[in-house]
Amino acid sequence: MFKLGLKPSIVTFNTLINGLCKRGNLVEAVNCFDKMVALGYQPNVQTYNVIVNCLSKMGKFTVAFDLLEKMVERGCEPNVVTYSSIIDSLCKYGLLKGALHLFSRIRSKGILPDVVTYTSLIQCLCYSDQWGKASMLFNEMLDLNISPDVNTFSILVDEFGKEGMVDKARSMVGTIIQRGMEPDVITYNSLIDGCCLDRQMHQARNILNVMMRKGCDPNVRTYSILIHWYCKWRMMDEAEQLLDEMLCRGLTPNNYTYNALIRGGSNEVF
Repeated sequence: MFKLGLKPSIVTFNTLINGLCKRGNLVEAVNCFDKMVALGYQPNVQTYNVIVNCLSKMGKFTVAFDLLEKMVERGCEPNVVTYSSIIDSLCKYGLLKGALHLFSRIRSKGILPDVVTYTSLIQCLCYSDQWGKASMLFNEMLDLNISPDVNTFSILVDEFGKEGMVDKARSMVGTIIQRGMEPDVITYNSLIDGCCLDRQMHQARNILNVMMRKGCDPNVRTYSILIHWYCKWRMMDEAEQLLDEMLCRGLTPNNYTYNALIRGGSNEVF
């Protein structure tokens, strides 16, 4: 473009920087950013968001926060996408305290968090066994008319199942459907796991049938969960039947699947 005398737009640079970041070429992305500024272009919030997101995903939070300060100095205010990308990465790195601190900071600035922000925090709180705080954030979402997505509900279904609250998990799936959304395979897997944990194997098998009727194809994890619990509860015939069904559907068992069968078979022998 330069050789032909054409002048790239800010969108051109943003697209190039985004592509470099997606490939993990952060150094080249920053060089492109610096060249853009040197040529007299003013980076916009989308430009900064791409680099902040890349830095955060790589765990370079100090650099990401420094870039936030530079954004403000240059008259470009960070938006909810900027902050949400950092919060999401902080949560994925297990840095819950930092994520909650940043969450408080953006609210004090009058920026309304979005579904991504809340979902990231709710998931991290659940993983940290802080179910009470996760529940408070979920209710806060609803009070602010921020609609949870399937991912948000799936996290809660998983948590209810792990806590032995299968009826609440099932009710949550019903809420997903009432809101006009379709549960995905992750949601169904969590519900199946919760039923199995509660020894509701017949109900778990019914859920497998329901998800297939609704056009949601079970994956290796779906079958592996059921096979694991059938083996644990000494129901080897059912486990072997599911293995056959799994193979007929063209799914390849993994180590988790085979380990469950080996343990179950050992229990039968000894």
